[in-house]
Amino acid sequence: MRWFVISAVAIAAFAASVVLFGPFRYSAVCNRCGAIQRTTEWQIPRTSIRLISRSSIQQTPVSLCLTTNRIVTSHDHQWIFAQGGGNGVRCALGGAHRVRSTVESSEVAQLLEALDRHGEHGFRDKVLTNLFDDSSTIFVHSLSVPTGGFTNASQLRAWISEEAQYFDEMVSASKGR
Repeated sequence: MRWFVISAVAIAAFAASVVLFGPFRYSAVCNRCGAIQRTTEWQIPRTSIRLISRSSIQQTPVSLCLTTNRIVTSHDHQWIFAQGGGNGVRCALGGAHRVRSTVESSEVAQLLEALDRHGEHGFRDKVLTNLFDDSSTIFVHSLSVPTGGFTNASQLRAWISEEAQYFDEMVSASKGR
């Protein structure tokens, strides 16, 4: 009986420590569509040994734009770690920690939709390439989309002629070219 009580107390203490100290929460971004996966892993405290994992996928303005407009077709998500913490880790940053805020931007989604709608596929593809690159995504996020978006193709083309050179220079500088 004594061993039973000791075993039960040990199991309860272990379970309580996993619940209180073992969860590691993180997010990842699909580098094809921009959806976000949020995951909680309950781990043995102070280790990376996973006991239970739970994930959910959240659409972002960019992922909705890319899939709705068929810029990105049906695909298996390719998750890139963005950020996380817990279970003794204060702040873990991954290869998509800057990309996450860009894919959550409705202005970026609005820009991509306008570029696609008005047939500016070359600039759209350049924006997409840099959107999913953690070193240059900030320049995509900082593109100044007019309030209310683009009303016609000529307005969009005028905007591209003003923004493209600066965008290219910033991207090149960030990549050391």
